[in-house]
Amino acid sequence: EIACVEVVPASVAAPSQVAPPLTLAAESLFGRFLTAVEVAADKAGVVDKFLDGQSSFPIVESDSLVHFVYCGAADEVSLTGDLVGWRYEQPLRRLEGTDLFYHTARVAADARTTYRFTVDLTRPEADPLNPRRLSSTFFGSASWFTMPSWTAPPHLQPLPGAEASRLDSLRLTGS
Repeated sequence: EIACVEVVPASVAAPSQVAPPLTLAAESLFGRFLTAVEVAADKAGVVDKFLDGQSSFPIVESDSLVHFVYCGAADEVSLTGDLVGWRYEQPLRRLEGTDLFYHTARVAADARTTYRFTVDLTRPEADPLNPRRLSSTFFGSASWFTMPSWTAPPHLQPLPGAEASRLDSLRLTGS
């Protein structure tokens, strides 16, 4: 027999309940961007310029805020992964008048987190804006990111003086 146990905060009443959207300070980088889009005549242009100016995705702001963004034709997009659980989906908000969806979360400054999007309830996919990918037997393709204080654990560092590994092919024939 196999059992699965998920530990969740006591404040979570039911698995179907989703976290309320995080209220952003208007002076935050992403908050200013949202305000600029709301008042812009060319909303798509403001979105494109902002996304082009980002060095990585999701957008990490300060040492605790992360903004997940999905840009594309869709009716709805949700987030799943380490932050919300792999069996739950956190809906992203659509930025009115655009094809940009977003969700902001507070994350520990030293976190490394895996996530993916589900588009229109049927299409799970890795973040198309994030080149950092991994593949899981259970969850398929997903993306990952790190917060500013994350450091790779020692067991992932190459050993000093160790040779790079190699793969040899050998064919054996039997009689």
